[in-house]
Amino acid sequence: MKNIPYFYAFKSTSFIHMNMNRFLIFLLTIMISISGFAQDTINRKDVSGRKQGYWTKSDSAGKKLYEGHFRNNIPSGTFIYYYPTGSLKAVSVFSEDGKTTKTTSYFSTGKKNAEGAFVNEKREGLWRFFSELDETLVAEELYKDGKKDGVAKTCFHGKGVAEVITWKNGIREGLWEQYFDDGVVKLRCSYKNDLKEGPITVFYPTGKKFNTGQYLNGYPDGTWLTYDLDGKITVTDVYDHGVLVKTTKQPDPPAKEIKVKEELNSEITR
Repeated sequence: MKNIPYFYAFKSTSFIHMNMNRFLIFLLTIMISISGFAQDTINRKDVSGRKQGYWTKSDSAGKKLYEGHFRNNIPSGTFIYYYPTGSLKAVSVFSEDGKTTKTTSYFSTGKKNAEGAFVNEKREGLWRFFSELDETLVAEELYKDGKKDGVAKTCFHGKGVAEVITWKNGIREGLWEQYFDDGVVKLRCSYKNDLKEGPITVFYPTGKKFNTGQYLNGYPDGTWLTYDLDGKITVTDVYDHGVLVKTTKQPDPPAKEIKVKEELNSEITR
């Protein structure tokens, strides 16, 4: 059996995905509409002016923006949101009191974008974010009262964790680590009040130290050391609150080692 060319395989997969997306919209719309039409009302308000039953809203061009049910002016059950093109933008399931929402959002292409919960219209708890290309996980973030709070992870495409940053009340506070795609630690440092603070160590892919130093209020400070693959110091830099005041270099290392160092240096902004 001949292999299917990548272009046609991708095109076929995209076609299937789009059709599944449309089918999902169709099912959700039918479920919402049946419940709404059972009451024989659309966009109804009671004598107190509160929204009741099935509601739908469109923009100035007549494009549907959302549809769902209200109970005493409070969103209830499943709401569907749309892009102006008519494709699915998000599906939100509201709690009985309307304060908590479990939401899945989508790119305009139909691929899943993110999923998580809102409490009082603010992000809460674990949120997961996905690639528009193939819906692989690209990041995980923890929220509290709408602000990042806890460990946030960024992932390599289709692989493991690339970076970990600790957040507290919306600012970076605590451990910061980066990794090579095989899981070996590339960089280890910390943040304090959203600024780099304290010791930093950068590693070769082998796990050996490449660079050590420290930050003070977000600036390189004191003595920074660069090592070769054998653990010998090749460069000594002295900083004074971000200003390089002295550099001492040893003889140049082999060309291969220079290339590795350049790649590692590109990962750090001092």
